[in-house]
Amino acid sequence: MSTPSRGRERFAAVVVFCVGLLTALLFTFVIYPHQQTIHQVLDLNHFGQIGINLYEGKGFSLGDGPTIRRGPLYPGIVALVFEIFGYRNQSSYLPVFLLQCLFNGLTCLLAYAIAKRLFGYPTAMLAGLLCSITPVVLRYVPEIEVEATMTLLITAMTYTAVRCYQDKSVLWGCLLGIATGLASLTKAVALFYPFVFIGLLWWNWKHNKSEWGSSSVRKIIIALLIGLGLTISPWFIRNEIVTHGEFHGISSNASGEFIRSFINVEPKFVFLQTPFGHGNWDWQANMFENGLLKKHGMEFIARKNGRYVLVPMNLKMELKKELLENHIALELVMKHPLWFLWKEFIQIFTFWYVVETPKKSIIVGCIALFCLGFGWYGIMAARRQQIPVEPVVSLVLYFNGIYALILSFARYSMPVYPSLLPLTAYGLYWAFVGRKRMRFAAHRAEPAPRPMEAVSP
Repeated sequence: MSTPSRGRERFAAVVVFCVGLLTALLFTFVIYPHQQTIHQVLDLNHFGQIGINLYEGKGFSLGDGPTIRRGPLYPGIVALVFEIFGYRNQSSYLPVFLLQCLFNGLTCLLAYAIAKRLFGYPTAMLAGLLCSITPVVLRYVPEIEVEATMTLLITAMTYTAVRCYQDKSVLWGCLLGIATGLASLTKAVALFYPFVFIGLLWWNWKHNKSEWGSSSVRKIIIALLIGLGLTISPWFIRNEIVTHGEFHGISSNASGEFIRSFINVEPKFVFLQTPFGHGNWDWQANMFENGLLKKHGMEFIARKNGRYVLVPMNLKMELKKELLENHIALELVMKHPLWFLWKEFIQIFTFWYVVETPKKSIIVGCIALFCLGFGWYGIMAARRQQIPVEPVVSLVLYFNGIYALILSFARYSMPVYPSLLPLTAYGLYWAFVGRKRMRFAAHRAEPAPRPMEAVSP
């Protein structure tokens, strides 16, 4: 098989980027506004509101003083867009959506680059095009949510991890740390992946000492941790200052999400007996969480004039809620260890299919089954070919596992797909093309049979 020229590869990369950008534009501005399958909400989790407050000089706030409830990167991007283009009303979000379409194109380009680095040009083209048309990758591009940004950064983590693992490079180790830091400033769940990668490096060094020097491994680890530390430390310092040393992290509410996940694994949601969305799970999870808080003298949902309303939360209340929920979460684990372990096991699966309604969950689950099935086949083929796919596999498993530990449904798997799709593409390529080519090459390589000698009578 002839190797494609560098010019052809560059052209293919441009095509993948443009297709990813165009499909995102088409979905955001043509399909999404005129469909009724997805409930349209502009700023459900108030990232846009924080961006507005930053733009208007009110600080990183949900409206009542500073907040530690969200990571800073995505609201900061929204605020930067407003700083460039101004803010008047909801129509001012148009440049944000255009930027998220651009992010989608770059994500597809990175998926192409990962596959090309590991598997070569044909698989790279397939991975990039799959990324551009997979519905779950496009799902949150038309909304003011972190997913489009998070998807790009997780895919950047995967690419830098692959480069670092293959090249044994200090530079790529540092870039992996920076990419992880930026992803963590979007959503803190990415924060601990470097320690998984360090374990992977150490394992590889133990089994391949002739190729890896211990000093190289140490240098890569140091560079990775420096890149991560320099990226996240300013926000850690900010949170230390605004909370007077009471909160040490990027964003709060991990324990709250953990508590809510005990409702997530009820059979009616796991087996799709009732809609997960439309306030069903959210309301029950809120009431479960609120009931546990109430036993400790605090509520975030109160009954007023015969109806339930959210209690306004300032920084002092956020801190109080965080400390109480840390205690409650630990108490739940200690008192109900089997329930906790069952919850973690079930959420490994809910990560891939549970969305708003049973019908949508089946569709999303089928997409996941297709991608994971061929992804597994791609891993097996890569192992036979001795292609090092461990960084990609470890990252997909990491996010599956970390969300299963906290709170897990299919929304959280969507940013992982562009990292998974290169494996899926290789599985598809190997199933329908690669094996046939190998058999054909083996057949051509067989020596021609020697002519039979004449036998004398």
